[in-house]
Amino acid sequence: MLCVCGGEVYSKGKCSKCYQHEWYLSHRNTQIIDAKRRYALDKEESAARKRQYNRNLKIKVIAGYGGKCVCCGEIRLEFLGVDHINGGGKAHRAIVGKGGPEFNRWIIKNNFPTDLQILCHNCNLAKGFYGQCPHEKDREMASKDISEYYKQLAGWRS
Repeated sequence: MLCVCGGEVYSKGKCSKCYQHEWYLSHRNTQIIDAKRRYALDKEESAARKRQYNRNLKIKVIAGYGGKCVCCGEIRLEFLGVDHINGGGKAHRAIVGKGGPEFNRWIIKNNFPTDLQILCHNCNLAKGFYGQCPHEKDREMASKDISEYYKQLAGWRS
């Protein structure tokens, strides 16, 4: 015997697909009400689980890129974030979705793209505002004579 959709009858004159769909439609409202009730009862626990899930995503992404700021070596999770090496983060997030967990899931799903790196927020902001982080300037100046460094900072000409 065949169902109206052409599938083989499973129960009550319907195939399993049609039977499940009918059950879902007839129980949908009670399922939604139950889910909302459970969420209301466990709102704090739900929020805590979500925070932990998001934190674990961030840990996985940071660990996947070496676990520290590539510029200064900062390792504290609260200070670290993902940086687009060649810029273009705003445009990229518009395509992928906003930052945070959504972006972290995208990174993991796309197997840690090589055009991203981990920077602490200080290094990332300095890179954005000034084109390079002061740590990079310090490394350049460390190879030069220290007196030249201070002359350059003060704006002296040799």
